[in-house]
Amino acid sequence: MRFIALGIFIIAHFNSTGQSLHEDNYIQFYLGRSIQRAQLAGESGLGKFILFKNMPAVWVTEYHQDNSLTSIDGLFGNVGVVQRELHRNNFLLDFRGNSLGELDANAFGHLEFNKISTQLSINGHWNNTKTDQNKDNFLDLPLKKRLLVQNQWAVNTKRYSSINRILYLGLDQTAGQTHFNKKIDRLSSNVYGMGDLVHHVVAESYNYITPRARDLLIIDLKLVDHNQKSFYGLREYNAKEWLTDLGAHYIYKLNKIDAFHFGLNYKYQNFRENFDTLQLVRKESVGGGYLGYETYFGKKVQLSTRINIHYHNLAKFFISPQVRLNWIITDFFRASLWAGNGMRYANILSENTHLLTSSRQITIKEPLRAEQAWHYGASFSFQEWIVDRLYCNIDLQFSQTHYLNKTILDLDYNPYSILFYNLDGIAQKTSIEIDARFRLDRPFIGLNLDYRMDWTASTINQIYAQEPLYSVHHVLLGVDYNLKIQRRWIVQFGLQYHYASPQRLPDISSKTNGSSYPFQTTAIHQLNMELTLPFFNWFRHQNKWTNFTFYFGLNNLLNQTQPLPAVAHEAPFSPNFDAGMQWNTTVGRRFYGGVRYLFR
Repeated sequence: MRFIALGIFIIAHFNSTGQSLHEDNYIQFYLGRSIQRAQLAGESGLGKFILFKNMPAVWVTEYHQDNSLTSIDGLFGNVGVVQRELHRNNFLLDFRGNSLGELDANAFGHLEFNKISTQLSINGHWNNTKTDQNKDNFLDLPLKKRLLVQNQWAVNTKRYSSINRILYLGLDQTAGQTHFNKKIDRLSSNVYGMGDLVHHVVAESYNYITPRARDLLIIDLKLVDHNQKSFYGLREYNAKEWLTDLGAHYIYKLNKIDAFHFGLNYKYQNFRENFDTLQLVRKESVGGGYLGYETYFGKKVQLSTRINIHYHNLAKFFISPQVRLNWIITDFFRASLWAGNGMRYANILSENTHLLTSSRQITIKEPLRAEQAWHYGASFSFQEWIVDRLYCNIDLQFSQTHYLNKTILDLDYNPYSILFYNLDGIAQKTSIEIDARFRLDRPFIGLNLDYRMDWTASTINQIYAQEPLYSVHHVLLGVDYNLKIQRRWIVQFGLQYHYASPQRLPDISSKTNGSSYPFQTTAIHQLNMELTLPFFNWFRHQNKWTNFTFYFGLNNLLNQTQPLPAVAHEAPFSPNFDAGMQWNTTVGRRFYGGVRYLFR
């Protein structure tokens, strides 16, 4: 499944109820918690959510979700990102700000010299304005400083290609009560505050060698270094991860229709997390390989099989068979069937940091085993010009996941605790996704309709029930209109609507001093719009406005917010305090504007 990113909107950072300027809402509002057990851009460690949710939308042109389960530790495959690329020897600047005082700056550069190319992407984000629209004495948006730098080099020759990337994320953000001063009040009972200090580094290299005209050898190396220091009131969270991942893959083609796939890989991950007196240390060493066979039946049916055999120092031997069938039914209609299994160890703190902003005590009832699941499904794709000027692309996907073991997050047993334990019963997930894109030529109108249904239920506290804080239904509706005069793009207008169905809430009525507390949230309705003025297309001759683009937008047009996201917010150090029941933003309607300049 592939998803086009409407890169003009926003996302809630997972440690805050607010939404930051121009960060993408696709991950939070559409995929939501369904990506908890997926790999995000190839990462499955402590920093995957932080990196993914701090990726500016202006960097992203497309998301794609791979369900082939080529890695044994991606239970739902891999969610990847296609990033913005410039044409040869171009440089782009992008500056924006909003009515809440946030500023965001992006720079992109691309150079080519003979067979070598390089691209540099830089993002800087700054917010030092305190906002408390709901008057609960807590900041709606964290005070934030962020630096994101990515540099990529590529070398291409007749028999050899190499792509190398270094990425750095530095993040310093503070939230909590409005008069919190980190220098004075950090980890004190004077004023409640919370914050993150993150350094995340990724280095990776992919090398493609063609020893024969039909064969392909791939050697890849990935290194990740993640360091994080966070605090929540009087509670401190520290995390560190080191990853080394090395693989070699060979594709041997017998003929035009048959091919063998061989691979060897080794991965070492060292995790260390501390929260209060709880210490979690885990070292994973996984080595093994795979054998796959790919063939065609005629010109329209492709069968791919693969078996992974790995030894895990904690889970011991693990065998993961996978199969996929692709069928070209007609020139415009295709279908796929797949099945496979996977395993992974959950990082229970980094994957649930939103729950740390509470007085709940964390209890691990038993040694947590590896999560294991079978995952299978089917997808159908239709692409065709319905009439001469109307293009239609519809993708439908159904998938089912059955867990053999799952790490259960139990918020129902006791409103003052968070329990983690192994599955004792049934756990499964059913997903249905429909992605429809329509494009009309003259007038230039586009319509994107994405629907996702995720029914995730587990045996929690001996009851088989829907998981809490989880929307079953998500809808993203995007409309864009391009006004062209004499074949020149003059104005672009974009509108996006998001809907999320009500979520189940655990019973925390004992914390509310007798006042009623709902067992279900209301639905989420988000409406965003943007107007783009491409000045570079307005003038036929060169002048000072040639390469400028201005844009203006309005976020959360309906002004829908979660009024008081924290229970007992007036007494944040009391046992009743709970800011983990977040399900919507606390930031209302806000305006933003920006300018983009392209150096050609």
